[in-house]
Amino acid sequence: MIVYHYHQKTKELIGASSAYESPLEPGVFLIPAHATNIEPPQANTTHVPVFDDTQWNMVMNCRGETWWLNYHTPVVIEELGNPANNNLLKERPEAPPPPVPQAITRRQCAVELKDRNLITLQEALAMTKYGDVPAMISQLFIQMSENDRLNAEINFAADTYLRSNPLLTSIMLQSGHTEEEIDDFFRSAIKK
Repeated sequence: MIVYHYHQKTKELIGASSAYESPLEPGVFLIPAHATNIEPPQANTTHVPVFDDTQWNMVMNCRGETWWLNYHTPVVIEELGNPANNNLLKERPEAPPPPVPQAITRRQCAVELKDRNLITLQEALAMTKYGDVPAMISQLFIQMSENDRLNAEINFAADTYLRSNPLLTSIMLQSGHTEEEIDDFFRSAIKK
C-alpha cells in the first residue's frame, strides 16, 4: 500500500512511500503520522495538493513571488494560498499622484495657463506684473453678480492662489474643469 506524506505545518504533499504491514495484524497496514492512503491530485506550476485531514485540495502556490501591498510595499510570498485574499496585488500598482500643493503664486498660475494655451503670452505677462484678468477669465467674471465679480477681481489680484479658495474652484468648475483636473493644474503649476 502506498501512503502519501504531507508537511506537518503546511499539510502540502511532500512525498510517498510504501506502508508497512502491522506485525501484529496481518493485512493491516500502518499509516504514519502526517500521512494518508488517499491518493492526491497531480501538482502543477501554480497549485500544490494540501491535505485537510479528510481530502486533498489544490492550493495556490506563489511562494517566492513578489506581490504588492501598495506602490511602495513589495511582499515576498512565504506561505501557501492566494495572496489576493490578503489584499495583495500581483502587479505593482501605479504610483500615487504627488500631493496637491496648498497654494501657487500668481506667476505660477499665469505660466500654467499660458502653457495650457488658455491665455496668451501677453496676458500671462500682464497677469504676473499687474494682476490683470485674462480675457478667458474675464468672460467668467462678467456672468457674476456685481458684488461677486468685484470679490473675484480682488481675489484674482492676490499674489497667492489657495487650492482651498471656493472662488477659484468655482471659476475652474465653470470653465469645464473637474476637481481632479484642478488638482493636476496645481501640481503642474507648482513646478513652474
